[in-house]
Amino acid sequence: MTADEILSYGRWIRAGAGLGALAADGVRPAPEALSDPALGTPIATAPTTWTRRLEAGGRTVYLKTYDYPSARDRLRGALRTTWLAPSRAAREWDALCWLRAHGFDSAEPLGVGEWRGRAGWLRRALLVTAAWPGEPLTTVLPGLPAEERAELLVALDRWVTALHAAGFRDRNLDPRNILVRRDAERLRFAKIDSPRHRLRGAGSRCDRLVRADRDRLARGLRELLGAPAPAASAGEP
Repeated sequence: MTADEILSYGRWIRAGAGLGALAADGVRPAPEALSDPALGTPIATAPTTWTRRLEAGGRTVYLKTYDYPSARDRLRGALRTTWLAPSRAAREWDALCWLRAHGFDSAEPLGVGEWRGRAGWLRRALLVTAAWPGEPLTTVLPGLPAEERAELLVALDRWVTALHAAGFRDRNLDPRNILVRRDAERLRFAKIDSPRHRLRGAGSRCDRLVRADRDRLARGLRELLGAPAPAASAGEP
């Protein structure tokens, strides 16, 4: 399907080239269909958010839905700056696009859908991504031998330093949101779930957002490993 055909379904505000491939497996690439909480395999479920995994178009696809069914939910969303502003799904799309454009690994963004009512109140948002072939840091790191664990932590530190040097401030830098894999003896990382990110100019000096990222990651690593972890690298005092 062409991008114009996909956008004709309505509610899509952003559509990538890979979205139409879902139709090849009989999946209707419409936001209403892809945000169905019964579609695919459940990955994570909360009262107003759910993530499903779907095998379609020859790839693994993740469908993440933010739902604001009641007036109270919509007010909560507005307090998170979703009213007359990009949804969290759209912000995640922006982060993934930025990362890929600046040479960092990430999941491939396929589409964003938004349901808005009167005066711009957000009722639902959907993010569709193609999986990046890696495993969560929370799955990989605890089972590694000490030497391999130390190697991974050094590589992780360099990756975070490179993100910050490029101008990316994640503000959600938790081990569960970092994917890792080894390619030809090289460790590669990818970031997912970055709706709160901020951007600075490349080469910007260490600032409070860098320190907050570092502190959050160090805290998450301590909880994961039950041992101290450095809060900042030598390159980011």
